[in-house]
Amino acid sequence: MGKAKPLDDQTLRRWVARALASPWHGQMPIGAEHQILCSALREPGRFTRLMLTFDVGYHASGWWKNGDYDRCWHLSVSHPTQFAVETPDEKEVFAWARRLWGEHASKCWIEGAASVFDPYRLPNIVNARLFVDEHGEPIKPEGEVYEPLRPWSPKVLETIGGDVR
Repeated sequence: MGKAKPLDDQTLRRWVARALASPWHGQMPIGAEHQILCSALREPGRFTRLMLTFDVGYHASGWWKNGDYDRCWHLSVSHPTQFAVETPDEKEVFAWARRLWGEHASKCWIEGAASVFDPYRLPNIVNARLFVDEHGEPIKPEGEVYEPLRPWSPKVLETIGGDVR
């Protein structure tokens, strides 16, 4: 596979702009333009696959209906290898959240990697979601459906890792 190259700032900005320009509504497969293969931040040279979308409409209907939380940045992180995909640790995911969203990374909601027995999600991928209001300002969702989930705590911010569930 060779050696993974770092993700430069110019490519990162274009990638983020592309995600914002084509919001994902969940009905179509996510295109290759939303994915980047680059070097891990915490283990330079290790391949990391990133996928970024700007999701809209997730809370437009159903039991999670809440228009206040209908938009979010959705980052997926994994480590492809020659033979499989490995799960990134929380510190690597948080490092990417910090690179993308700076101080707002602490508001991210984290979905840990799925089990290989989960029929609805791919294993070995950790997801971070940063919800935004109608003006694009980051917010921290609250309420019943979010009670079992927690964003990174201030202590985790200090150590850049830790339990996110």
